[in-house]
Amino acid sequence: MLLIRTDANADASIGVGHVMRCAAVAEQAINAGERVLFLVSTEESAVIVESFGFPCEMVGGDPHLFMRVDAINLARVARDEDASAILIDSYAVTNGFFDELANLLAARDTKVAYIDDAFTFKEGFTSHPAPIQADVVINYGFAFTEAQYRNAYEGLSTMLCIGPEYAPVRASFGQARSGDHVRDDVETILVTCGYANPDGILEKLAECCLQAHETARVQVVLGGDAPFSLGSFGAQVAGRVHLLRNAQNMPELMRSADIALSASGLTLYELACMGVPTVALPTAENQAGHALGFQDLGLGPHVPLDRPFDFDGITASLRELASSAALRTRFSHAEQRAVDGWGGKRIFQCITGGIN
Repeated sequence: MLLIRTDANADASIGVGHVMRCAAVAEQAINAGERVLFLVSTEESAVIVESFGFPCEMVGGDPHLFMRVDAINLARVARDEDASAILIDSYAVTNGFFDELANLLAARDTKVAYIDDAFTFKEGFTSHPAPIQADVVINYGFAFTEAQYRNAYEGLSTMLCIGPEYAPVRASFGQARSGDHVRDDVETILVTCGYANPDGILEKLAECCLQAHETARVQVVLGGDAPFSLGSFGAQVAGRVHLLRNAQNMPELMRSADIALSASGLTLYELACMGVPTVALPTAENQAGHALGFQDLGLGPHVPLDRPFDFDGITASLRELASSAALRTRFSHAEQRAVDGWGGKRIFQCITGGIN
């Protein structure tokens, strides 16, 4: 059995992306005949996991801070379920949690794997990886290199799975992608920056898209309860802005988009897999490295993590993409080379001891 320890909540303090990327690995485990069980702290997390169709068990604890007692509870379930591996995806982890878990599992042949974003609730973002007690460490971020991790884990037997080839996008995105995504004319711009809409940011981003292209349709993904109003500006652009609340068909929406303006979490990797030319916008501290790495690898432009956002810069980046099919084609091909849709399978193979 593969145990997956993660959490998520509706207020976005723990993004649903944690569950989504674990789901990509869980899909591969199930395809290989492995049983999967998600373990979460709260009922809210359980509801989210179960909405993806996976079995789930609540083990309690604080989803923002894992302590030694959380390691004890996790090790207990691993023993009771005779788990062969544990995948941990949480910013709540601490060194004490990992050390205790390693001690408790020392007599068992249970691998511990960790998805490392170089960010925790306790320490914040770190530009250099720090070693932790795990058998497998995964960082699929655009901003990190295997060399950085080899230096950090020198002398340790930890298996390192580093780079965007390990991006855990779900199988539906790999299945929906095509080799030549770019059309000559821009008809649709997709805005996907999270389901919430703090400070009316989505309205401002929609306006950037409208200003970047005179005729394109702008599709805005947001949650069912999130407010959205273009006010007096809306009357001038009637019919061009379409709201997509609680969208369930993201691969199809991405495939139909000519350009995207996206937050820089897992969605950015899904767009890259689909080959959608994208402007990367970090909406939280832990996304800044992903956005910068996206640009540094030549996959597309990014907007720095500033407050307030540089809306003129966002508009200019969108306009540049919209004006050049050649530029969109270059970025699209580079994205699909970087993220091929098989990251979830590679992670599962690492955890189970084999890798392509």
